[in-house]
Amino acid sequence: MKKQRYGYFPDDCWELIFHKLREDDERDLDSISLVSKRFLSISNRVKLSLNVNNETLPLLPKLLRRFRHIKTIVIDTDIHKDIDGVFHQISESSVTNLQAIKFSWFSTKPPRDGFKALALNKNIKNNLKVLDCSRLISIQDRDLDLIAD
Repeated sequence: MKKQRYGYFPDDCWELIFHKLREDDERDLDSISLVSKRFLSISNRVKLSLNVNNETLPLLPKLLRRFRHIKTIVIDTDIHKDIDGVFHQISESSVTNLQAIKFSWFSTKPPRDGFKALALNKNIKNNLKVLDCSRLISIQDRDLDLIAD
């Protein structure tokens, strides 16, 4: 006879609890993920946004592997010269439901190669609804063609 475990919650129940906690402050998931491997796994599925800054930029490939269910990526970095590389990393990731990419730096040159890389990823191409280019100082018709493709 199998021993009955009291207090066992299925992962679906924990996800509902974690979703509720995330509504208040997504940083609460950081503490919860330290409790156990199970909670780490569940909190990884519940996290929906990722903020990339100068400190987290070198970790971006690992973060994208860990948080495959994120819907929004906010890129806030002052490293302008390799922003195409950031878009390439996003396009090569296994993120399944990315719906928005927002970058919040002023740039005179659009990341054209990065736009092309995003367009080649079928998941991103089908799911991406928002590509916030509002901080680009100059954008031309051919850049809009790259985004539309």
